[in-house]
Amino acid sequence: MTEQPENTTGAKEQERLATQKQGRMRVLGILAVLLVVGIPFLWYFVPSVQEPLTYLAILLGVVGLFPVSYLTYRAFGEPVRRQRLKDDFRLLGLVDEDELDETVEKLYRDTYNPLQFVAYIALILLVSLTMILVYRYRSGVGVVDAATLASMFYAFLGAYVFGVQQLVRRYSTMDIQPQLYSAILTRMIVAVGLVFVAATVITASGGEIAAGDPAQAAGWAAVLAFLIGLFPSEGLRWISKKMALVFTSTPFDRANELPLRALLGVSAWHEARLNELGVDDAQNLATVDLRKLLLTTQFDTQQIVHWVDQAILHCKVGSKIERYREVGIVTFHDLRGVLVGMPSDVDRQDHLQNLVTLLGGSDAGDLEHLGDYSNYPNYAYLLEYYTRSRRVARARAEEGEENVLGVVQENQDEDGYLRQVQYWQRLLTRNEQDAEAWINLADVCHGLSMVIKDEQNAARYRQDAQEFVRRALEIAPNLAYGYYLRSLMSLEEGALEETVRDATEALRLSEDRQVRLMALHNRGLAYSQMHYFDLALKDFDRVLTEDVRRGATYKARGVTLNALSRFEQAVNDCWAAYLLGEHDRNLWVVWGSALIGLDRFEEAVEKLSRAVQMEVDAPADNALVYGRRGYAYMQRGAEFYAQARADLLNSVNLDANFEAYVNLGVLEARNANWQQAVDYYQKALELSNYWLTWFYLARAYEKLGQADEAMKAYQKVLELAPVDVPEYREAEQILARNSAESQNPVP
Repeated sequence: MTEQPENTTGAKEQERLATQKQGRMRVLGILAVLLVVGIPFLWYFVPSVQEPLTYLAILLGVVGLFPVSYLTYRAFGEPVRRQRLKDDFRLLGLVDEDELDETVEKLYRDTYNPLQFVAYIALILLVSLTMILVYRYRSGVGVVDAATLASMFYAFLGAYVFGVQQLVRRYSTMDIQPQLYSAILTRMIVAVGLVFVAATVITASGGEIAAGDPAQAAGWAAVLAFLIGLFPSEGLRWISKKMALVFTSTPFDRANELPLRALLGVSAWHEARLNELGVDDAQNLATVDLRKLLLTTQFDTQQIVHWVDQAILHCKVGSKIERYREVGIVTFHDLRGVLVGMPSDVDRQDHLQNLVTLLGGSDAGDLEHLGDYSNYPNYAYLLEYYTRSRRVARARAEEGEENVLGVVQENQDEDGYLRQVQYWQRLLTRNEQDAEAWINLADVCHGLSMVIKDEQNAARYRQDAQEFVRRALEIAPNLAYGYYLRSLMSLEEGALEETVRDATEALRLSEDRQVRLMALHNRGLAYSQMHYFDLALKDFDRVLTEDVRRGATYKARGVTLNALSRFEQAVNDCWAAYLLGEHDRNLWVVWGSALIGLDRFEEAVEKLSRAVQMEVDAPADNALVYGRRGYAYMQRGAEFYAQARADLLNSVNLDANFEAYVNLGVLEARNANWQQAVDYYQKALELSNYWLTWFYLARAYEKLGQADEAMKAYQKVLELAPVDVPEYREAEQILARNSAESQNPVP
């Protein structure tokens, strides 16, 4: 009931804004009709205003496209543009999801500020009106001769024609923003300025072409001025050649070594558009703010990504770019693919040297250096785009095949996995050399083995998954995901060295961020189980540095920190894992164990009780949880001894274990049940010959008055315990005292 007024208010606000927009469009439509009908009416019936109205009509016809194009864009183009920006920012990973809407809206407001549009369009109108009046009254201007003024007008006309072409082209793609109008204005001013300065040269050149005919000379001068207006950069080069007659060098005689036009797919129109944004060469494009390009242009995202990728390679190799293209290396990503795809053994240097020779180089080390993209962070965004867009494309293709063939996408149940197995098997009947299909089939079989109830079938699917990974890696030895998947299966089987080896290989080969993080996680787990805790922590830290949302890694690091007795940090990691959605049984066990290490026994009981409620079909696992909760109860005090005894007995009944027997002995000793304590200590020693258990046993024997048995137990403490522990010194003193008393008995 409380939400209804808010929804109604929001709907009314949207309706009000829509009404305002319709009102503005209605007013603009009425003004347009008045202009179209009113000007001819006044021109016909009021002869005195015919000449001014004629020039007004010409002006409106010349520059009317500029304000009309902007108003139309505001009406129809903005919503589509905003949505496209959000999609592109997601694919490139340029902004966090929770900041996406706010970031896009802020950038849009800053870039598409209406005041900028109004200012530039007003200046275009002013320049256009000025040049029309100059041309009309060129004979009456005494400061500049009529021929120069005419040339200036034709230069303006050339810039205007180019501007209209740009405007129509950009309107058709809804790529309208202030920079478009500022570029048109700049081209007009630059063209007019160039022609004004070089008017004499233009006139003389027209005379040379016309071979002395004054009429033809004026015509050719107009053509030259028009072309300079159409292409001011070419006009600058033409003027520089003329200047070479006077100067030995000019500011324009050196061509750009990294021109945009050298990139595949970049035309004169594309170059002009990029120039508007201050992107004048390949170096500028390689280091451009991708958000700026996406925000202010309507170039296709794939087009922008490919251009930037080419630009990075061009900056790296310079004039050798054509040699690289001849061997199929068009982008920097292509180069990285070649380098990463090379073998890792001794043959790598031979492959590198062959490639260097093919590319016209001399040192294989230089080629390795070219693969470093640390100076071009844009490549990290491009790599994210390639990875995510490939994933999206595959998902869409699979969705399409589902619609056609009735294939159901992966579900987290047995039937869903089985349908996925059939899907990938069908694909492989068409192409048995599809390594990615083999690895996907292996992935699905592995997932099926985790959910299938029949253990025999589960084992069969695990074997199938291993075989399919082997086939995939035979076809594509550099398939990083294959090594990751094999490391995961090795980890599950306890083959820890194989896990480390395959995870390391996946890290070497993969440029996919997610695959790298998963491989690091697997290797960290293997190191932790091998008791290489320092290496495990390094891998877990690397994962969480790159992605702080990986709850499973926090949990795994908590296990490692527990093993190092860094309980406070382990508790913090368990909190993080919980907040990130890790609510499984293992988390509560790890968390409870860390709290025991901090003597926070009440909290430990609460966490371990959650684990007890999630019992599994593994007696040893359940025994561990009962045993630790029993210890936590025991440490809370005498009022909890009954709960402690029940948990510890449950533990040894499920799986006779050393820790629970020792704690049962300690519990009975606290209750002065010394014979029961002795029995439990002896059962514990049958499982592990631990020195501290011998010390507890000796104490119990003393309480029972069994001095000889106590001395034997203390002697075992001296044999097994470190010499620097208090129990060793106490046992040593007791034995020495007993020895002295036996040699000097009291009469």
